[in-house]
Amino acid sequence: DCREDKGRLAAIVEDIRAIKPDLIYTFGTTVTACITGTVNTECTECIRDIPIVFNIVADPVGAGLVPDLRGSGRNITGVSHLVPLKAQLKAMRSVIDFKKLAIIYNPEEQNSQLTAEELESLARTGGFTLIKKPVHPELLRSADQNAFCEIADAMAHANAELIYLPSDSLVISNTQKLLEAINQRNIPTFSATEMPIREADAFMGLVGKYYTMGQFAAYKAEQVLDGIDIRTIPIETLKRFSFIINMKTAKKIGVYPPIPLLKFAEVIVDEKY
Repeated sequence: DCREDKGRLAAIVEDIRAIKPDLIYTFGTTVTACITGTVNTECTECIRDIPIVFNIVADPVGAGLVPDLRGSGRNITGVSHLVPLKAQLKAMRSVIDFKKLAIIYNPEEQNSQLTAEELESLARTGGFTLIKKPVHPELLRSADQNAFCEIADAMAHANAELIYLPSDSLVISNTQKLLEAINQRNIPTFSATEMPIREADAFMGLVGKYYTMGQFAAYKAEQVLDGIDIRTIPIETLKRFSFIINMKTAKKIGVYPPIPLLKFAEVIVDEKY
């Protein structure tokens, strides 16, 4: 466990080399990149002689982990949990026809930066304005609730109609306080990952469930251990995703999804609702 501290990875790599496992499982873009290195980077400290299966990596190609999703050509394969952004935008607009979309993200996380850039590109052709709110780790790690209130206030003052929470380790680890502040200001949120909706009262999201992603990654690991050439195993995501709506939050912020959507969405309800 890196505990969100990249400085711990060097010691972890040493431990892995000492243990000499048959396979390494990594979780997240930052950890995977630090352990295995990127395609075009020389890295003497990286592990490249032990097969690696990654999980919860938003954009494996954009992050430089693999050159092609059809096969890495190196000692690595894995699964991506992220729903394509175009599909996420379509899901958002099935509930809220927004003109101003905000994103809160850590600019030091490469996958988050890539997401912000792609959203910016989609905004130019999608008829909406993107409000970018980069948040650096030091601001939140030492912050009290006032810092989260300031972020939420900035979103309110910018007239954000919907806030997008990307697959960002910093944002996810602080969603409880962040969403408490945002929900108090009645601004709907859309999460790229499952946990903020279930555990921190984000309003909704189109997600790949972590449990299912774990099963898929385990299947990839089984293929490797069964002797299939890891370089030829494709990097994939799920074929089907889950639209989750938190009705506790809907009631709290006064924003409700269309009734037809409830026929196929997974709905989280309050016991009293």
